[in-house]
Amino acid sequence: MITTMSALAALMLQALAQGGATHPLGARLEEGRTCYALQRRSGETMIPLGRTLQIVRRETVQGRAAVRVIVHQQAQGGAFDVRDEFVLQAADLRPIRYVSRRGDKIMVDVTYRSDTVTGYRLSKDDVRQPLSAPLDGPVWDGNLWGLVFAALPLAADSQISLPFWHYEKGFGHFALKVVGTETVTGPSGPLAAWLVEATDGTGPAVTYRIAKDRGLELSYTARGFAQVPGGSCEGLPEG
Repeated sequence: MITTMSALAALMLQALAQGGATHPLGARLEEGRTCYALQRRSGETMIPLGRTLQIVRRETVQGRAAVRVIVHQQAQGGAFDVRDEFVLQAADLRPIRYVSRRGDKIMVDVTYRSDTVTGYRLSKDDVRQPLSAPLDGPVWDGNLWGLVFAALPLAADSQISLPFWHYEKGFGHFALKVVGTETVTGPSGPLAAWLVEATDGTGPAVTYRIAKDRGLELSYTARGFAQVPGGSCEGLPEG
């Protein structure tokens, strides 16, 4: 089953390339540091839940051009504290490595190669459980959504399918659809945004707001929760 899914991903990307490539373009993604407020709905009001610090920077990793992405979320007064770090290929944001920490503890550590993905996840009993899957074609990491979507060449009525691998869900596909436009107040003022409905096939769609003319994830809403620009990320580590 794993081989079949990854082979399907390769065929899909080949078909997309023949019809005008529809995959993330790393050059579109903007470097920088953005703080977001996490909110949840209570009746008719959105109330504070936590914060997200998102960092994007270009680096050279083992002689390769790469993009490092850090997504650090805190909620419930710090009781929930998760920091995900991705090292991605600079050209198309395909993953090289993914590490997830909860507090000071590494919970997931995964390395991607051309033909396989290997690593481990930590169980509730702090036991390392090995992870391994063969790759027959390109995949993106199933934990990174909005920034990858921000690097796509979106347009009115776009519908895009993007293959991924996730350390819990295995192989799948992001399904994206541009459903409209909206003006969003971003870090530097109002920005025209695409409204993008996205799902990984395991739950309801998440609605993203992606800047039209810049490689920026502006906000998202999903099932009574939201992440919007703003708040304070003071005290969260930069590196």
